[in-house]
Amino acid sequence: MVPLTVYPSRLIGLFTFIVSLSMLAEKPRAIEMVRSLLQDRPALIVFGMLGTAAGLAIVLGHQRWTGGMLTVVVTVIGWVILIRGTVLLFLSQAATARLVEWFQFEEFFYLYLGFAAVLGLYLIVHGFCAGGTRRGSRIPNKSQSPKVVFMNADVNPVLPDAACALCSRRRRFAVAQAGQKRDPGFETPGNLANVG
Repeated sequence: MVPLTVYPSRLIGLFTFIVSLSMLAEKPRAIEMVRSLLQDRPALIVFGMLGTAAGLAIVLGHQRWTGGMLTVVVTVIGWVILIRGTVLLFLSQAATARLVEWFQFEEFFYLYLGFAAVLGLYLIVHGFCAGGTRRGSRIPNKSQSPKVVFMNADVNPVLPDAACALCSRRRRFAVAQAGQKRDPGFETPGNLANVG
């Protein structure tokens, strides 16, 4: 996993998931907010500028088309945000309203926001699990002789133990390959070197 992918996936995932859930929680208020935004051209310009800036930040900082599904998804999201922000800057208010009508936002409200929530959840899970395998560990290559692999207790303090267990198969394999034995002096919940 490219380390540059982890932070944007966490940020975009959390933002998308939280905003989608807040809009799904109260459909009438969300639809009224979109209608109000379409009637306010200065707000559309500011929204377009923010989207263009965010899209440019992702595209310029994360232009990667290889390295796994998560890496490509983050790059594609960056391009979509950039294109959407640029379109909002150049379209007139009436054209933007017609575009929203064409997408039938009110009719497919739950489909659009449900997809955004699932995409956000995907980015959150994979972003946090990918980040947890890189910190505090050294995975030996097969060509190296077995060495001590130290895993500290704060490998990924953001996720609960059950979620970290999803990401720890590679860590357990590395510990087994290193041939480590259990050390009662290091009995901590996050110290995965004490398995076996």
